[in-house]
Amino acid sequence: MELILKPFKGVGDFNFGDPISAVITQYDYEHIPLEDEGGSDLYALEDIPVTLGVNDDVIDAVFCDDVCMYKGKNIIGMTIEEFMSHTGEKYHGDVEEEEDEDDDIPDYIYEFEE
Repeated sequence: MELILKPFKGVGDFNFGDPISAVITQYDYEHIPLEDEGGSDLYALEDIPVTLGVNDDVIDAVFCDDVCMYKGKNIIGMTIEEFMSHTGEKYHGDVEEEEDEDDDIPDYIYEFEE
């Protein structure tokens, strides 16, 4: 499966709002239960470098490990400036910073309008 970003809709065959039940019957996965309020359960797929965020049994996030294609380029590893140049989009509002428990490198979250 090609992991192609569909802005505000999903990545590859994984669409926001789709039931997780359809995915877990097709793929081997590790279920990582929700640890705190407001987050999502995670389903790390074993054959595809993707982790799905699930809330109320529907997909609400797709986390790509190495590759996420958009308009012919892999956007994983791009700087925000490269991303905005490639997509022609600009973010709005304040940039949110979250600590990453796995590698202690902060994640920066940018908001884009649909």
